Parts: sequence; structure tokens; C-alpha cells
Amino acid sequence: PLGYCETTRTLWQAEATGVPLARVLPALDAAAARALPAALAAALAAVHAAPLALAGTGTHDPAHWLLEVQRRCSKIARVAPELAPRTAALGRQLQALADRLAPAPPAVVHGDFHPDQVWLNGARVVLFDFDEFVTGDPMEDLAAFVTRLGEVGQAADLGPLLLAAYAQCAPGHFELGRLRWHLAVQALLQAGRAFKFQRPAWRDEVQRHLLRAEGLAGLQAEPVTELVG
Repeated sequence: PLGYCETTRTLWQAEATGVPLARVLPALDAAAARALPAALAAALAAVHAAPLALAGTGTHDPAHWLLEVQRRCSKIARVAPELAPRTAALGRQLQALADRLAPAPPAVVHGDFHPDQVWLNGARVVLFDFDEFVTGDPMEDLAAFVTRLGEVGQAADLGPLLLAAYAQCAPGHFELGRLRWHLAVQALLQAGRAFKFQRPAWRDEVQRHLLRAEGLAGLQAEPVTELVG
């Protein structure tokens, strides 16, 4: 940091340089691709190890996410009424699972972590957009990032590798049950975003994300792919 203004809560810092992850990822060589999950996990773990005072007064606890679940289920039911019974059942299941979640030790979480918030400067990981820091569960950040990765090529491989790398470098924050729950919540949120931007074939996209959320929440008979290799 180069300076801080207490009145406006504004931080000046040195210029960040690098290339967006989404642009770099398809062109990574084998060595860089192998090193990336550990470097990204370490960068995210550093955020989660930051002093809690940086999180301000906001909190992302299960109650926060269950309210988001309720809102998203209502939106999906309005645009696709035929899905209302499924979204209602999913909401009830997520509530039931939340009641059994292991408590998450409080930590600073990014609050809006996705691939566009990451640049690479050589081997260095550069993270952006810290204005939504809150106290919460680090599994939220992991789930949000993995859910919004691409589904082919290097991006498809990065998700499970990142989860495994994070479990190794921050075992005190990693818990598979909470991760699975947050992944189900994030899949539901993505189902609700599909029609927001009127993307082509958005109905198919809603179905795809909804099916994944149901699988993660245990509402589908089909097994879900292993989360951590």
C-alpha cells in the first residue's frame, strides 16, 4: 500500500500488472498448469488468513445464503413455473443441510471471487476487487470460483486441482461438507443468472445448473463427480 485515507476508507496501492486468468489459461504450458493450482490456493488462503478487522461489519453466514436461495428460487419459478416444485424442494433440502453443517471458523472471505478477479504476472497470482470483504466461510470463495470456471480444457482441470491444493495449504479452513453445500448454493445462483442476461438457450442452462445443485444437495440419484482428487 502507498497510502490510506481514513475518512473515505480509500487505499492507494502500487499498480498491478499481469494478464487475466481467462486469457492465460488456454495457453499455459504443462509446467505452468501444474504450478497454478498451488499458487492460486496459496493466494486465496492468504486472504482467508487476513485479520478479521479487514472484513468490516458484513457477514456471509448460512442464513445469508439461505435468503439468497429463497430469492433465487422465487425468480426461477416466475420465469419457468414448471420448475417451481423442483426449486422449492431444493430450497428445503439446502435448509435441512444447513442445519447440520459443521461450524465454520470465522475468516475474511473475498465475497465475490470468480475467475475474472485473477490475473497472472509470471508465476505470481494477482487478486482484485476487495471491496466486498466480509466475515464468512472460506468454502464460499472456493465454491464461487470453481462454479464459474469453464467446463472444457485447462479450466475443467483447474477446479478439482485447486480444491485439493487448498485443502493441503489451509486444512484449518477446508471442510468437505461445507464446500459441497456452498457448491450447491452457487450452482443454484448460476441457474438464476442464466435468464437474467437472456443468453441463447438459457432454459437449457437453467436446467443444467439446477441439476448440478440437486446432485450436490443429494436430491438426484446420479452420483456427483468427486470434488477433490
